[in-house]
Amino acid sequence: HVGAMTAFFITITGIVGVTFYGGRLTQRCRLEAQPTLLANGSWWWEVDEAQYRLCGGAYQCNSGTFCGSSYAQNPFGPESGNDVDLPVVQNDVRYNYGITNFDNLPSAVLVIFQTITLEGWVDVMYLLQDSESYEFTFVFFFFVVVFGSFFLMNVALAVVYEAFTE
Repeated sequence: HVGAMTAFFITITGIVGVTFYGGRLTQRCRLEAQPTLLANGSWWWEVDEAQYRLCGGAYQCNSGTFCGSSYAQNPFGPESGNDVDLPVVQNDVRYNYGITNFDNLPSAVLVIFQTITLEGWVDVMYLLQDSESYEFTFVFFFFVVVFGSFFLMNVALAVVYEAFTE
């Protein structure tokens, strides 16, 4: 029952994460207000390399630059998703090489699992605070850490201990 409860918790928090944080980890300060469609059919939306932090939440872009995401749900972005920033994000340790995101449920489950194990969750929380509401992100991660890590993991260890003592 503990495994089912843990899977349920991870799935529900993953769905909440996708709902509120989908595309937030691709929000960067841009030099133009909207992406440009090139002649070869690909999109180009130049990133302001002087501002390396994610934007839209606690961090706002400098004047003359625009906060934008290449996420598919973005009304100004490309139709196919992360076409614009994929090479930029995949080659940068500051964004965990593009692995950490809430763009889909499997990626969100991976981030929730990472948070429950208490391994590198603070970096993910800081990235999301830069690109989303500071208060909501704190409450979300506080809930995941307290309930997921401190409660569910201890219950799982108690079940294992109980099984070995019998």
